[in-house]
Amino acid sequence: MAAERGNLNGAVFALVLVAVGITAAIDRFGTPLPLPNFLAAVPLAAGLASAIGARSLVHGDVVGTRPLAAGSAPCAILISALAFVAAPIAIGLGGVAGLVLVACFLAGGAIALFGVAPALGRTGAATIAGAVRSRFGPAAGLLAALACLAALLPLLAAEAGLVPVILSETLGLTIPAASHVVIGAAVLAALAGGRRSAMAMAAGLLPVLALAFLVPVAVAEQEAVGWPLPWLAMFDGRAFAAPTAMPASASIVLALLLIVGIAVLPTLATPVGARAGGRRWTFVLAAAVLLAAPAYALYGRLAGIDPATDPAGLVLNFAAYTGLGAAPALLLASGLVAAAAVALALGLATFGAIFAEDVYARHGEPSAPPGRRAFIARLAILAAGIAAARIGHSGAGIATLAALGLSFAAAGLGPLLLAGWNIPTTRSAAATATISAGLAFVALNGALAAFAPGLGAYLGMGRIAQTVLGPTGWLGLPLGASGSIGAVIGLAVLLTMTFARRGAPPAVNDQAGAPDTLSALAPTPATHSPPISASPSAPQPSSNPGVLHP
Repeated sequence: MAAERGNLNGAVFALVLVAVGITAAIDRFGTPLPLPNFLAAVPLAAGLASAIGARSLVHGDVVGTRPLAAGSAPCAILISALAFVAAPIAIGLGGVAGLVLVACFLAGGAIALFGVAPALGRTGAATIAGAVRSRFGPAAGLLAALACLAALLPLLAAEAGLVPVILSETLGLTIPAASHVVIGAAVLAALAGGRRSAMAMAAGLLPVLALAFLVPVAVAEQEAVGWPLPWLAMFDGRAFAAPTAMPASASIVLALLLIVGIAVLPTLATPVGARAGGRRWTFVLAAAVLLAAPAYALYGRLAGIDPATDPAGLVLNFAAYTGLGAAPALLLASGLVAAAAVALALGLATFGAIFAEDVYARHGEPSAPPGRRAFIARLAILAAGIAAARIGHSGAGIATLAALGLSFAAAGLGPLLLAGWNIPTTRSAAATATISAGLAFVALNGALAAFAPGLGAYLGMGRIAQTVLGPTGWLGLPLGASGSIGAVIGLAVLLTMTFARRGAPPAVNDQAGAPDTLSALAPTPATHSPPISASPSAPQPSSNPGVLHP
């Protein structure tokens, strides 16, 4: 019960502080034992204990209809290991344009937390796909579920692929078993109680992650200028002296991808109720962490690290090239490991919930009891964890995988959730076509880039090139940037179908001789099955909110 009330959060933080204190003492007085590397596992172990403390077999806990700390836990995605390592890389490569991309990332997070999540939460659904189904019908709900799963798997693989890099660069652990332990801990945290236990882990480790990422750069600033403020580098022009200017077209495409993809990310835009608190202060905390990225880029540049050849070294080798003591170095290393595990646990739990609730229970076995659905969710978590580990360790580019996941989210979910959801006349057919168009473009561009790279050049669509976001496909567009164009295509389909429908002449009632009052009261025949609601008005609070029929 203590874990259910969230009392383990303080214990997790205190345990990490004790480990840091022991490391500082070892650094000063010495010890023959290899304790520092062992102490690096303390945050991960404490977070896993918090997740196991919130374990549950209840179906509602596993799929997240009553999650623990629903308001604050998703903010951990904003400071995942992948996001935190990528922010200094963007600034190191693009200068001011990179800082703009970090701001776009935060803008997408703000839209997800304060706009999309509360709006979806008013439907009473536990997942994005469930909210889409409750308003636009089962076909749109199934496509939304597929879009969520397609977005989550590459992102999970990218996070899993980053784990061995973190371990080898920060702790010198190059054995594959070490990364398997971290990924296994994330899978175990998600299996313990589904989304409930994953959110308990995230809520407990969120302050630890902020401390781990801010303290090392604060110590470096204290030694350099006498002020322990991690954000001083934002006012130093050397931090933004990029070696090459980022093209305006690339900046626009990436900015659109980040804003739209992050705004509808399934792990971040989780439907929440009106009383789910904690979102504001945790978002401010995440923003404070990411705005320390210029300091990592600045000190890496001063140390001679080239972000083009060793991008991850800006963060992973920060303790080495700034000469930090053992305690800040260990704190940074353990924070990166824990951040990767938290992102994996949240992603796996969300994957399992969507597969069990929105795919299996709706289109596989609608009569499945809650216990079986919870079991299917756990099977999906295990399968997704294995698949993510295999893909992440297969040599696929981490940046390509991450951008591909954002592309599926932006193209498949962005137009409908950011535009169509706010248009009262959006119909089920328009929602289905919008998701289909976005997903189809990303999938076709990916197939063209991966399996027929010469076809685009043969048809005069662009030259073949290998970029940081993957090979080029349609019109020379990199695979990872497909979501930006896919989102534009989906939006065009949505607006065309919605406003063309609005301008169509009203249907004529062929039932001659029927009294006007009875005709007005008679229900309009549905044009698609199964109907959820026959109300042509704006969404009202009900069990099936917001569904509109022609």
